[in-house]
Amino acid sequence: MIWSTLILIIYLSVGFNFGYQEALIYALIDVGIIAIGVYINMYILLKSFLETRAFGKYLLQVFLLILVFSPIYTLVFYWNLQRFESLHEVVTYADAMKQGILNSAAFIFISTILKLAKAWFSQKATTRELEKQNLTTELNFLKSQVNPHFLFNTLNNLYALTLQKSDTAPEVVLQLSDLLRYMLYDCNEQRVPLEKEVHYIKNYIALEKLRQGEHVNIDVQLPDETKDVHIAPLLFVPFLENAFKHGMNINNAFVKVQMELKEQQLFFRVDNSVGKKPNLPIDQKKKSGGIGLENVKRRLALMYPKKHNLRIKSGAEQHTVLLKIEL
Repeated sequence: MIWSTLILIIYLSVGFNFGYQEALIYALIDVGIIAIGVYINMYILLKSFLETRAFGKYLLQVFLLILVFSPIYTLVFYWNLQRFESLHEVVTYADAMKQGILNSAAFIFISTILKLAKAWFSQKATTRELEKQNLTTELNFLKSQVNPHFLFNTLNNLYALTLQKSDTAPEVVLQLSDLLRYMLYDCNEQRVPLEKEVHYIKNYIALEKLRQGEHVNIDVQLPDETKDVHIAPLLFVPFLENAFKHGMNINNAFVKVQMELKEQQLFFRVDNSVGKKPNLPIDQKKKSGGIGLENVKRRLALMYPKKHNLRIKSGAEQHTVLLKIEL
């Protein structure tokens, strides 16, 4: 639309004095060469700047673009003008050079402003969507994380330990307290240290070990060094919760949890055994595992757009979740 309008303006202004057939060719050539410089700036230089925020590097690249592009634009602009006999002797190459530099810089500057404005409005829209999502789903999200069945079983086990005067009872109290504190208070920010998330996962799994007993083989591999990485909170718990919810009613039940950091990528994997599915009514089958999993998918889409890959594989004997996040 912008290019069509610009072509029309040049066509009308030039055609009034020099003929509309020649003016159309002039306008198409002039706008075409301008568009090349603008698109190089918008889709290569500005794209890189928005990803890295390296302002000095971007200014240098723009300067080099104008330095290289201006002579090319000037040659085309000058050649284009020479087709009009009345301008052949009037417009010199020096005049064309000045106009070429001015036009190149002006259009690159305008394209920069438009691209940055679009990126800013897009970011504001995403932020508003995040805030709206957090407000509308906060209660359901917390309910999906604080599984009442999990809490009640943990409290029952804790009660049994206190009756036995077990030395592990105080540790279980601390783990449960840390888990609830993190969920209700520590993870209110959009990003939290990965170290805290790993600590939360360890507490969660420790309590699940107590709840499940010895018949479930639980293997956990979590990073010891998180390298000051920050992550959106409570992304992994719905997958863990589903792993411990399904497939624990069989012999040789297992849950395997792996998390690994490689450069600027985080890899998370959960494997668990699959048991016999209970014969539930159709409406209850539809609700099974719904809220928590859908919430985490939505949060991944909002907080890591085009920077995450989630794959869920369900087989007859094993269920696998594979998640990759670019940090």
